Amino acid sequence: MEEERLSFHDPDFSKLVKKAKRTSYIKNIVISVLVSLLSLTFVYMAGSYIMQYRLERQSEIDNAWHYVKGANVEDAGTSYIYSPFGASAVNEQIKNMDGILFPWGKRQQSFTIFGSSNSTKSLNMFGMGTITDKRIPLYYQGERVIEFFHPTINYEYLPDERNLLFEIDEKKVVEYAFSFDRSYSIKEVEKMFSNHISWFWVDTYSKEELNSDDATGFIGFDTFGFSQASGPTSFVQQLEWLEENGGQYKKPTKKMINALKDKGKWEAESLPIIGVVVTGQPNELKQFLDAPYIRTAVLGVTVDRY
Repeated sequence: MEEERLSFHDPDFSKLVKKAKRTSYIKNIVISVLVSLLSLTFVYMAGSYIMQYRLERQSEIDNAWHYVKGANVEDAGTSYIYSPFGASAVNEQIKNMDGILFPWGKRQQSFTIFGSSNSTKSLNMFGMGTITDKRIPLYYQGERVIEFFHPTINYEYLPDERNLLFEIDEKKVVEYAFSFDRSYSIKEVEKMFSNHISWFWVDTYSKEELNSDDATGFIGFDTFGFSQASGPTSFVQQLEWLEENGGQYKKPTKKMINALKDKGKWEAESLPIIGVVVTGQPNELKQFLDAPYIRTAVLGVTVDRY
């Protein structure tokens, strides 16, 4: 029987070749798509893992920093918001007004799986006045912002707003920032103010920082200290942790620790206290009207008792 042979020019042979090429082409496309999908999935999962780690790590560092920074300001907890390509850690902040928790804005730290990050905190403070005013009070969240004045700096004007206690409704709870005439020990301060202390201002400043020709007050947001509830030991422990693990906060933390060591006041119980935040009703705080150790007094938040 004569063998049947296909010629290169045979139409059936051409069809077979085309079919084989098409099958190979489709196979290559499928393989390429699968490899691409697997690669993208791996990159996405790796990026998500790294993003999650960085977010949680930075959130831990930020929480430690704000544990010691901010007069009478506390974190009320952290919540996480996720999207397909990013995540954010949101910290709600509060002020403890003699047991009344007053919302004080929030901070947000955001990361993407591509490695970018940003930190946001709304600090839309404002004040109204004229250039002839000796001092223009600042407002945030519709309330006054407290301000401190260092005992070793000679200011042109030292505010004393204790007289406002006579103008505020007795049913209100108020916050005052008292700056001292010198540094005092923790025990001395606790004896002065009894159970009205909410927060202690620690003298973490070096001589270089205080030798300024254009000295101004220290806004409460930018001061360092500890709450009555947390205590001085936690303050020292947080600074030690930040010095070792604080990322972008290592350098300023080191400066504060060195300043305290230079003063010989690095131990928890020997921390130099140069001011406090006190809270209470106006009639309760009037006992401090003539206190000689109070150099300045600045009104802060005012809330209803009930």
